[in-house]
Amino acid sequence: MYLLIETNGSKLWRLNYRVLGRYRTYAMGRYPEVTLQKVRDKKLEARRLIAEGIDPSEKKKMSARSSKMASDNKFRSLAEEYIRTLENKGYVPQTIDKNR
Repeated sequence: MYLLIETNGSKLWRLNYRVLGRYRTYAMGRYPEVTLQKVRDKKLEARRLIAEGIDPSEKKKMSARSSKMASDNKFRSLAEEYIRTLENKGYVPQTIDKNR
């Protein structure tokens, strides 16, 4: 675990590890937004995952994708907005049901 200081002045917490024979780097956040205690907790969790043979970086990516998919269901929100528009314009319930 180390603090990477880039040329532009940003400070980033990193953890180097090896899983399935490959060396990887796990990003744990920016300093000072992520405190040393939080980084230590993240390191322990990452070490536990590595011991189980799970790549912490891949797990982080997968959880980000799933949360984005859950919150970003654009088609559903657009369809619901369209149905509300039909209701506000005074369309008969049969037309609204067909469109739904």
